[in-house]
Amino acid sequence: MITQLSKAYTLLDRDPELRCGVLWAEGRYFTSGLDLANIIKAIPSEVIKPMIPRRHIDPWGTNGRVCRKPIVSAVEGPCYTLGIELILCGQITVASENAIFTQAEISRGIFPFGGGTVRWPLAAGTQNAYLHLLTADEFDAGEALTEAIAIAIAEQIAQQAPLGVQATLKSVRLCNPAVHRPHSPSYEEPSPDCCYRKMPDAVWKPSRHAERQSFRGSDGRHTRESGYLLLKRLPLSRE
Repeated sequence: MITQLSKAYTLLDRDPELRCGVLWAEGRYFTSGLDLANIIKAIPSEVIKPMIPRRHIDPWGTNGRVCRKPIVSAVEGPCYTLGIELILCGQITVASENAIFTQAEISRGIFPFGGGTVRWPLAAGTQNAYLHLLTADEFDAGEALTEAIAIAIAEQIAQQAPLGVQATLKSVRLCNPAVHRPHSPSYEEPSPDCCYRKMPDAVWKPSRHAERQSFRGSDGRHTRESGYLLLKRLPLSRE
């Protein structure tokens, strides 16, 4: 499943016709999280990396390249452990009223190795991050949105100029090293103006015409022609 997800993210990243991805799961569970019976022998060594094909994108952003296109996650039902870290690596998350989250690794004698220890503080603040990381508590989505709204958000992003969207994501990552490469000790923090110097000329120079294609989706179908790719993720068996 991790390999298939990596291939889908790589397709989204490489296909110029695709502007935005939507990650969702079939069934009553988004994901039950880690299958400890299968991965326990790999801990504390690399768990995700061996499942990522060469030159493909790691959906958790812990190794190698990151996806240059935005990811909108639509969560329904339980979403545990590695599933939370997966949506934290995306840009926007939409959850239904029955969505339930648990970062339960600490109760099993391990720690979140999918980027959660870095991205939780960025997403929810340090105090809330400690609460969820250290207590393995169960929490819901509060005032939740539906999967349909996640699709609408993806459509809205797909309507924007693709160079502008990709440049914005790149700028955020360049100016926030922890978001860009959370597990790379050799990563050097960029200077304050580097995010501007490294942007494509087409984005900043008025003399250059930035690419902008109108969004062509009209029938609501989740196809490449709609400007975004629907990323399906098969649910794991509940632990």
